[in-house]
Amino acid sequence: MPFPNYHTHSSYCDGIGTPRQIVEQAVALEMPAIGLSSHAPLPFPTEWTMTKENVPEYCAEIRELQAEFKDRIRVLLGLEIDYMPGLIAPNDKKFDPLKLDYRIGAVHFIARFHDGRHWMIDSPRRWEEGFQRIFEGNILRVVSVYYSLVKRMVAGKGFDILAHFDVIKLNNGKGIYFSEDEDWYRRLVRDTLAVVAKSGVIVEVNVGGIVRGKVDAPYPSRWILEICRELRIPVTISADAHKPEMLLDGFADAARMLLDVGYREIMVLGDEGWVARPFTADGVDW
Repeated sequence: MPFPNYHTHSSYCDGIGTPRQIVEQAVALEMPAIGLSSHAPLPFPTEWTMTKENVPEYCAEIRELQAEFKDRIRVLLGLEIDYMPGLIAPNDKKFDPLKLDYRIGAVHFIARFHDGRHWMIDSPRRWEEGFQRIFEGNILRVVSVYYSLVKRMVAGKGFDILAHFDVIKLNNGKGIYFSEDEDWYRRLVRDTLAVVAKSGVIVEVNVGGIVRGKVDAPYPSRWILEICRELRIPVTISADAHKPEMLLDGFADAARMLLDVGYREIMVLGDEGWVARPFTADGVDW
């Protein structure tokens, strides 16, 4: 049976395609489950998240699709929620009334400019400006702050999946800012994974960056997955799909990598909650 995918974005945020189009494509692909996980609203305007006003409509539409497609596919209501201390967190109680099926936790912002703007680390347009103006070109400080925030988010628990663990590498093509082989970087990664291992949070193997041509390795990199395996951290595979046709792109390669690393099960969300299921390069033994 093909894989499920719990990380997708629709026209409610920065994706292309309605939730219905995503679900219909998932059915066509004979997927066992599809999760809708639009970007939760932030406490300031953005071009890529939902607005507070359209959250009720989003939730209602997903619930309607759940009922309509219940005999063909498991449709799940989720959100990708940012962690910004004092502003928003995946474990915020304000999301409880939505009765989400699952939550994805993510760190996209790690600092602010002097004029109050928040610096988004995975924006190619804004990377160099923040790197120079806020951190004065000190990559060690940038990466340290990023993983510090990931640790704080994970320690707070209250969410299911940790999004794109090492997204800090997005603008580091050809190692222009740092090498993943450097001792300081590997130490920060291992220290962060130690916190993840204690939390029970699932690490996604996110192939979205590869599919969209932004990076040449998944989030996280293979060597990080080897540490995840060593620490017995549960994993799942996701596409971070922003178009319906991307729902399963890259899954077979990610699965083969996980098998090669030593994983034999990935996490899926069933009636009984998150459970581990055997998988191959072709899909999950549901």
